[in-house]
Amino acid sequence: MPVCDPKDSSIGNASDGDMAPTATSGRYDNFDALRLFAAVAVLLSHSVPITYGDNRYEILYRISGGQTTVGELAVVVFFAMSG
Repeated sequence: MPVCDPKDSSIGNASDGDMAPTATSGRYDNFDALRLFAAVAVLLSHSVPITYGDNRYEILYRISGGQTTVGELAVVVFFAMSG
């Protein structure tokens, strides 16, 4: 028989099979990692114009012919995943 922890607030609520996944259950950890990656990409993208004065040397800016930057794409990804 399992030992009950008096500090466990889930006792008496619902069985483990009935509970919705939470951010701490580990199920959504990959979304948190992707949001972290997007946030870091925004910070790195902002460092290019700070360092060089404009976006000429930003990789996606050069590939796209000046249409977008890594930071702009990362913001879209971040907000699409966050809801």
